[in-house]
Amino acid sequence: MLILSRFINIVFIFTIISFINLSTAQICPSSAISSPKDNALYLYFPTVADMSFPEYGSGDTSPAEPFNVSDLDAGIGSTAQLRQEIFEGVIDDYCEFNVEVKNTTSTPSPSETRWQIVAIGSDSESLGGGALFGEAQNVDIGDNDPQDYARVWAQSFGDAYGGAGGALAGANSTLARWANAITGTVSHEAAHNYGLSHGNSAPQMGEDPQNNHIMATGSTGLTGEQRAGFNRHFSDTAYEILGHNVGLNTKTVHNWDFINPNSVDAYALRIKILSQANSLTISWFYNGSLSPWTNPTVTNTGATETFQGNLFNVFQLEFNVAKSWANGANGIAPPGVKFHIGTSFTQPDAIIVREVKLLGAGNNELALSPRLFGYDTGTLDMASGIFNLSFFNAMPTPLILQNLVVRFVPRMIDINSMVRDARLVDLSGLPVKVISEFNIQEALEVEEETSINIAKLTDRRHVDITYNPGDNCQRGFKSPPIPDTQYGEMEYCEKGTALSLFPSTYVYIIATVIDPNAHYWDPNQGQFVDGPLESRIFYQLAGIKPDLNKNGIDDLLDIRNGTSVDENGNGIPDEAELYNCCSYTGADGSTVCDASSGSYTFEECKMLAKNAGAKKFNWGQVNEATAEMCQAGGTCGDVQEYLGVTLNKLTTSILGNQLVIQWDTASEENNLGMNLWCAQMQGNQFQEITQLNSELIPSKAMLPNYGALYSSTDYPYVNTNLQKPGVQHCTLEDIDASGQCMLHCDQIDTVVVGDSKLSDTELNELRTKAITLCHEYELAGVCLDQLLAAHQ
Repeated sequence: MLILSRFINIVFIFTIISFINLSTAQICPSSAISSPKDNALYLYFPTVADMSFPEYGSGDTSPAEPFNVSDLDAGIGSTAQLRQEIFEGVIDDYCEFNVEVKNTTSTPSPSETRWQIVAIGSDSESLGGGALFGEAQNVDIGDNDPQDYARVWAQSFGDAYGGAGGALAGANSTLARWANAITGTVSHEAAHNYGLSHGNSAPQMGEDPQNNHIMATGSTGLTGEQRAGFNRHFSDTAYEILGHNVGLNTKTVHNWDFINPNSVDAYALRIKILSQANSLTISWFYNGSLSPWTNPTVTNTGATETFQGNLFNVFQLEFNVAKSWANGANGIAPPGVKFHIGTSFTQPDAIIVREVKLLGAGNNELALSPRLFGYDTGTLDMASGIFNLSFFNAMPTPLILQNLVVRFVPRMIDINSMVRDARLVDLSGLPVKVISEFNIQEALEVEEETSINIAKLTDRRHVDITYNPGDNCQRGFKSPPIPDTQYGEMEYCEKGTALSLFPSTYVYIIATVIDPNAHYWDPNQGQFVDGPLESRIFYQLAGIKPDLNKNGIDDLLDIRNGTSVDENGNGIPDEAELYNCCSYTGADGSTVCDASSGSYTFEECKMLAKNAGAKKFNWGQVNEATAEMCQAGGTCGDVQEYLGVTLNKLTTSILGNQLVIQWDTASEENNLGMNLWCAQMQGNQFQEITQLNSELIPSKAMLPNYGALYSSTDYPYVNTNLQKPGVQHCTLEDIDASGQCMLHCDQIDTVVVGDSKLSDTELNELRTKAITLCHEYELAGVCLDQLLAAHQ
């Protein structure tokens, strides 16, 4: 017992010492500060009294009085220095959240939708016989009010703690200590307006003491020394609520263990990444002793690729800036040696790791490279409410997924501690506790894709607090306890529910990737060997705020408050459970309607209707009730009616240097016109996708149900002079009156442009492959030019 008590005391002393850190070094990277953020937090230091600042609450919040260091202690430094220290301190407090901190001495005029202004004056205020340090407009549970004010009285700290022996008196009156005291209150009051209450400072089991936390108050025993001497931070509970209410800045964090499989040194590493994001922004990167490189870069190459029927932008992530490290010379990964790299992205979009390439001394690609899975940010099954994490193998041979560990954590883990067997800490070096975890030890062979069920929408949120103020609760002063003021508490009368993200604030995944038949250099044997070669994934993804009915409110609250119904108990509002519904009347007069599986894409429905002899069909997304009516013998209900184009034949030929395309339609009901497309094919994706017409090719149909013969030579605005030689695959896209498009994948024709010669058999094989790939696009009524524009 004595040993345990001594250990606890040592841990507590270490924790206290770790927070008596008055260094002004900013820990928030510049890339995280500058990344786009939706919530603007203005730190307003007036130079003259601002009568326009609003009056609210119990303290005299208006006017916003000037901020001048001479009112506090002229000997600690300049006003500009103190402003900057406070500014940098608040940036660090909100670094990991979707909050952009701005510093101003003039009255802010926010242009953002979501903003907050904290006015900081060097005046003082009192309440209940003691100093009043700060006051927010409200405890905005859920952060439902997008625009807020708060007030901080800096001289109140001098009133309370500036006397003889005080925390801000004599030698204790320093720039850093004044900045600490003021910064803690600025962040505290701003957090009230973002939905945090004083009780959110309470530590979870295993967390550091309550008075290390920003939302701690006088009632928790927070002293003047702790205000001035501690660099406080948000507790786990406060962090999780902020993540839900204002959002997280970093959405994904990726670290990898690799081995150089070559017999020569690697001087750089390049990863080809596919993502549907238009841009990727790096927030953090691994800079520890296990990496030969620092300062990675990510570039949008401007190219697109198709993967599993979806179109992605192609990015290049490169590690090539040399640094010292543990296992080799600066910037060099020796043969057969393990190294570790990592980066984070502010975007929530999934990334697919298409290939990993190691580069030699001359920036040439080395013969061998490690292999890796791609993975997503999790997807919700709209039928069950299950949240799945998927791993993708973009390589031609299977990989093995093994030793999968999924950990649910309340805050972001520092990228530098995302290494094998490391102690998990956050950006400040504080331990990150694991809320829960599960492991899958078995080996899973992945040829293309595998999905792992990691959570359900009906799982309990880690933070779920409902506030119900009493009938007698009113905005005013009460004592005890003692939070906002020296001797009393400002009563905020919280109301509503505070939640954390689903399935947790961050999910930390560790997985081993095995290439079972790799060819690699074994430094112990001094030769190449064949066999299993391991890489490892360390991956964090941010939780989500489920809003499947898109009303801006967490679905859990919609269901709990009765504004949405969830009859099947899957955690999804019933109005958000959509099915793809297809209905039509065939040539024999029978009506077909199916919405049970939700599997019908627009193209599939149109093709089924055409094959049944239908001249029109209904397609759209419907809710469960409409889907049941459909299955009972009805139709898709009030969804869009579409009118079809039947394309009999399309042929391509070469005349001189020009490509000639002819096609014949059997029917064109309500057809607005057509587009001509050609593309080349490389591997399993289309390249150089080109629209030949600069204007919509109009319908030539003389009667509603009969088509006509067309040729590209009839239209001067169709450019068939394709500059790039090679095999071209061409087809037609029609657009109906509703703006829906259909790409006629079954009518692709293949032709050779240039001097190359291919046999008819070879052309037919390529045409068949192009038809198959075209169907994998699953455009579902989306026009191809719109899809391409979205991925430029």
